[in-house]
Amino acid sequence: MKLNAITLVLSTLLFSACSSVGTHANSVNPKASDERTPSSRRFKSLSVAGCLAQKQMLDAFECLDATLLAEDDKLNVSYNKLLDLLKANEPDRIAYVRKAQLAWIKLRDADCFFDSRSEELGESSTADSQICKIKQTQDRRALLDFRVVELRKYLKASDW
Repeated sequence: MKLNAITLVLSTLLFSACSSVGTHANSVNPKASDERTPSSRRFKSLSVAGCLAQKQMLDAFECLDATLLAEDDKLNVSYNKLLDLLKANEPDRIAYVRKAQLAWIKLRDADCFFDSRSEELGESSTADSQICKIKQTQDRRALLDFRVVELRKYLKASDW
C-alpha cells in the first residue's frame, strides 16, 4: 500500500520532526515492552486501515506506532509460548529459535526500510515502513503460533 508523493513528502517532513519507534528488539525481551507507553487508548481501532483513516497525519503516525507496539507485544506472547514449550520438551533448540528471531528482526527492519524508500525523496517513508513492519510482524506471529500448534501435535503423538 503505497502513499502518493505528496503524502510521502509530508510524512517524511512531519515524522522527522517527531521521531518515534525504534527497532523493536524487544521481540526477544518481553520485559522491554513495560518501558513503552503506546498511546493506543486514543484510537478506536489499532489497524493499518484505522490508522490511515485518521484525519490528522500526526494522529495517523501515532496510531501506526501504537499498532506496531501492540503487534509486537502479541508477537512476544507467541514467541514466549514457543520458548516455554521448548524449555519443557526440547531445550537444546532454544538457542536456535533465539538466533532465528534476532535474525528475523534484522531482516524485517532491512526489508521494510528498503521497501519504503521513496524514489521521489530518496528517503524512507515512515508510514510505509511502519505498515510494512506491522504486516511482517503479524505474519511472523502467525508462523510462531503455527509452530507452537505443530510442536504440541508432535509431542502429543510421541507420547503414544
